[in-house]
Amino acid sequence: MSVLSEAVLESVVKNYVAQNRPKSKAEFAYFIGQPTLEAAIRAAACATKSDGKPGKHQRKGSADSLKIAEEKLVSQAEALQAAKTFDSLLETVERAILPIPGLNDVYAYDTATRIGAYLNIWPKHVYLYTSTRTGAKQLGIVTKKRLLLFNSLPAAFQELEPYEAEETLSNLKKLISEPAAPVSYFSQSQE
Repeated sequence: MSVLSEAVLESVVKNYVAQNRPKSKAEFAYFIGQPTLEAAIRAAACATKSDGKPGKHQRKGSADSLKIAEEKLVSQAEALQAAKTFDSLLETVERAILPIPGLNDVYAYDTATRIGAYLNIWPKHVYLYTSTRTGAKQLGIVTKKRLLLFNSLPAAFQELEPYEAEETLSNLKKLISEPAAPVSYFSQSQE
């Protein structure tokens, strides 16, 4: 059973849409606007945002590991281009980069999402890793599966895209630990 009421979930979604969606769309526009697939792969692998700064999850990887990932992903450009679904795109990214020390499933997901933006291949489900799994548990969803079907999320989440629901789920742990108004949490600067 969810520890958050439907009214709180609706507020969380409303504030995500108002505060985070515009930034998220702008960042995806940066990757969509890359001149070539190789440029999009390089930008995604280095997690270079439109402002030139690294994404929050990519700050954890060393410069060496990000450079290795960049070259491995560029070498997989044909396989990435051939992907028809986000699942296959993510699997290709994971095979290429997860053996690299310091890189994890969140980095793989974020990188695949950015490359997917360029290729117009978007997640149709919500992928689970530590923080999204914790958020799902707060909604009463306990699973060991890799992903959630999007329509299994509460009604309030159906206004979001699956990648937006992923970000919102990953933020629920902090939202619950700081039970102040969701507006104050989602108005903070986020990636």
